[in-house]
Amino acid sequence: MSIGLITDEQGLFYTFQSKLPSGEYFEFRPRNPPLNSKPIVDDENGMCFGYSVAQVPGLWQIYDANGVFVRLEEAPLEALLLTLQTSL
Repeated sequence: MSIGLITDEQGLFYTFQSKLPSGEYFEFRPRNPPLNSKPIVDDENGMCFGYSVAQVPGLWQIYDANGVFVRLEEAPLEALLLTLQTSL
């Protein structure tokens, strides 16, 4: 097994820092963005790397930057306020 460099992998790599003001972002707008989608933005570099569409509360369709469906994502379960040990 050999371990290659990250630059050997296929994909899009960006190594610049964003100079955009807070709340603004950069995106390559897909030709057909998903309906009712909201951008998923990396706060560190100001890049839009995907889109989310709310299905029902707690369930989202996730699309990549090209507008291609990737997967369904659900909200994590909430922690119980009381554990079994504290209630005994």
